[in-house]
Amino acid sequence: MLELLVESGPQSGQRFALASSTVLGRGQFADLVIADLAVSRRHAQIEPEGATWLLRDLDSANGTRHNGKVLLAPVRLDDGDAVELGQTRLRVRLPERGETTAAPPPPLPVAVAEPPEATMMEADVRLPTPRAIYRTAPPGEMQAFVPGAERRQQVVQRLQFFQRMAELLAIAGALDHQMRDALAALAEVFPRCRRLAVVVRDSPHRPWRVLSQRVSAGDELDLGIVQALANAAQGANRVLLSASDAGVLPIAPALQPRLPAAVAAAVLSNGGAQLGVLYLDAQDDGEALIARDADFLMSCAGQFGALLAAYRHLDSGRLVQGDDVELTRRIQRRFLPTVTPRFDGYEIADSYSAARIVGGDLFDFLTLPDGRPLFFIGDVSGKGVPAALLMARIGAQLRAVAARARNAAEVLQLLDAQMRPELESGMFMTAVAAVLDVARGGVDIASAGHPMPLLRRADTGIESLPVVAAPALGVGGGRFHDTHVDLARGDGLLFYTDGLDEARNLADEPFGLSRAKALLASARSAGQAIEALTSAVEAHRGEREAFDDLALIALWRR
Repeated sequence: MLELLVESGPQSGQRFALASSTVLGRGQFADLVIADLAVSRRHAQIEPEGATWLLRDLDSANGTRHNGKVLLAPVRLDDGDAVELGQTRLRVRLPERGETTAAPPPPLPVAVAEPPEATMMEADVRLPTPRAIYRTAPPGEMQAFVPGAERRQQVVQRLQFFQRMAELLAIAGALDHQMRDALAALAEVFPRCRRLAVVVRDSPHRPWRVLSQRVSAGDELDLGIVQALANAAQGANRVLLSASDAGVLPIAPALQPRLPAAVAAAVLSNGGAQLGVLYLDAQDDGEALIARDADFLMSCAGQFGALLAAYRHLDSGRLVQGDDVELTRRIQRRFLPTVTPRFDGYEIADSYSAARIVGGDLFDFLTLPDGRPLFFIGDVSGKGVPAALLMARIGAQLRAVAARARNAAEVLQLLDAQMRPELESGMFMTAVAAVLDVARGGVDIASAGHPMPLLRRADTGIESLPVVAAPALGVGGGRFHDTHVDLARGDGLLFYTDGLDEARNLADEPFGLSRAKALLASARSAGQAIEALTSAVEAHRGEREAFDDLALIALWRR
């Protein structure tokens, strides 16, 4: 086990616990995500070798520093070493020989949970040992826990909850709608809880994300508490509940003062697999949950788990099983650039996010035979695994044709000819290819049915480049033409896919190009443009799940 403490940077104060080989980087293909724009998508790797740990740089754009020195070869890590990636400094902590983390005890009627071994980005790696989590009611005691009419009403509400969950499991519908209905049914059982949520995550080292929530007006989820409780519940694999008659929860001492008066977290399981965590709380009402609610909440979590598992079974393209996630990501990452290129007098930044576990957007940085750099961005028809497979095939073909093309239009022409015999009916790809003359600042751009990049002039004016009509790749029957643009100092180009302007919120309103142009006009660098656009799209989308993949490339002349 190796621990990393973030001493400086955007995630300052957080801890990471590593148990196996881990890639650190900014993008979604890293095992451990570092939220720092100066960090490459796959920046560095920490891996065990016997009883020691090695640090190696993965050809990152800005390099990796070990104890203040640029890393040129793999180096052994010792306790107290400093590792710097971009603006982020990490401190290494190696447990002393013989020091171990106790595993949680097996479930018993009276449970005292040891701190779970943390495996993701969260400030609760070192967890205090709780006195107790909850006590299960002994046989015969259940009848006395709510007297008279109040008890009968509670029994009716709980039966109605299970009836509603059975109805949801029997019908096919959108997951967000079904989860919203399920949380509404649970809120009827716990009317004094003002915040309820279901959270999931795509792999052990990635943050939890809110799949669905029901929050009273004027309230909002404390995501730090939700993350910490979800970690602890998954580690203990049981219901964690804190109320007026329950014990201390196993989260970091720094988070204890922020705990609501009553809070519970239960793992969603189905078929032995952990699928997510159910969370509910009452900020100032310690009686909203009592210790004896733990058994019922465990049953509720089973119902939510069955609902989520049924959705996975019906739509395997949307949610990929855990073991397949890492495999598909490893395959796809080979066809995306690992390093953003650097040229004197220019700044380049990029970003990629898939609407699902994997996606069909493609971008790459290559070099033509005459030495000029080639920028390529495209959008494959479809989504999920089928689109990712097609993207991988096209990515390999692109690298082959770039080695013999003379200009941007010829890149598209050769790629189209290469793709067409292999595509199934109805499959295609829109794309833009651009070739940069580094010395003169000229850019030749060709489009295959894809939006032309936005041109930002140094005076903050935004120009829409003329579109030369051409079909998408794989359709056939057309020719491609270059459009020339001269970049002066301070000018920039933004290449994008439709996940930018077509991103929608819960009200079904698109993000739109007008917002994108306003943000681009106010940006002063390529990195600032990418950061502003990705943050704005995420804020606009809110709790709505992304429908389109999003790829961005910003090219700035200094």
